[in-house]
Amino acid sequence: MKYKNQVIHLIIFQAGWWSCVLSLRFDAELYALCLGAALAGIQVTLNDQRKKDIFFTSIALIMGIIFDSMIQGYLGFDFFGWSIKALSPFWLWMIWILFALSLRGSIQIVGHVSTLNLALMGFVFGPLSYVAGAKAGAAQITSSNGQLLVLGILWAIMMPLLVWFAKKIGD
Repeated sequence: MKYKNQVIHLIIFQAGWWSCVLSLRFDAELYALCLGAALAGIQVTLNDQRKKDIFFTSIALIMGIIFDSMIQGYLGFDFFGWSIKALSPFWLWMIWILFALSLRGSIQIVGHVSTLNLALMGFVFGPLSYVAGAKAGAAQITSSNGQLLVLGILWAIMMPLLVWFAKKIGD
C-alpha cells in the first residue's frame, strides 16, 4: 500500500481534469470549479507537508497561467470559458492546481524519473492533453503541426522544471 496516496492523487487529478474540460460542453463551469476546489482540498489533506504543497501549487499556478495565456496568445489555441481578459480561463487554473498537488503527492515516484524521461513525457503528454481537451469541446486549436511541436518542446522544458522545483521544496 506504499503508493496508495499516489494512486488517489492520480484519480483525483483525472476526475478534476475531465470535469473541468467537459464542463464547457454542458455549461457547468461553476460546478466543475467547485468540484475542483473540493478535490484540491482532499489532495491537500492527503499530504503531510501542506504548507510546502500550497507554496508549490501557488508557484505552479502562476507558471501555468503565464504558460497557457502565452499558448492562447501565440500558438493559435482558443480556450473557452470564464477568464480575465487575455488570461487563460479559470478551469485551466483549476487543472494547474490539481496537477501541481498531484505532482507533489507523487514526488516519491516522479522525483526518481530521469530528466530526459520527464522531458519526453512532457513532450508527448503535454500536447496530447490540449488536443484531448479541444476534442472534448473546451478549446479550439487552429495550430499547425509546427505549433504543436513548439508546445511539445515547451512542455519538455516545463515538466522537468516543475519536478525539479517540487523536489527542491522537499518532502
